[in-house]
Amino acid sequence: DDAYIKETMELDGEQIGLMEMLYVFLSSLLIWSTLGMYLNLFVPRRREIIHRYLEEGVQVLGDVYYDNPRKKCCFSRLTQCFFADYATVIYSHPDPSRLPVSNAGDQWIVQKRVRTYQLFHRERISIVVLPELPLSGQPKAD
Repeated sequence: DDAYIKETMELDGEQIGLMEMLYVFLSSLLIWSTLGMYLNLFVPRRREIIHRYLEEGVQVLGDVYYDNPRKKCCFSRLTQCFFADYATVIYSHPDPSRLPVSNAGDQWIVQKRVRTYQLFHRERISIVVLPELPLSGQPKAD
């Protein structure tokens, strides 16, 4: 064994230390573990919520106003790469029976920011809301 180690040490060329190999192994283990957690935890939950929106969702009419972040910043390429496109969704409360007694005759307006894939304003479009979660409105096209 000692002769083999001496022979390897005398060879020309770069030798990779054990700590460098350990760092590479741990880095790749971390990346693969993160990918595995994402695929095992978040993807099934996302599919479940999309299925709930499609099967149980109540449709109401509402408006979507696109907020363009590129107009607010001079670094348009940077904002395009690192920031998602958001829009403000405005719709009326889908279940008036759940409103407080003092406001039972009124309609509550829900306004929230959601991620959008259609980068323009839209009016009177279908908003899908889960029945037990009235603040969960998402534009159907998104």
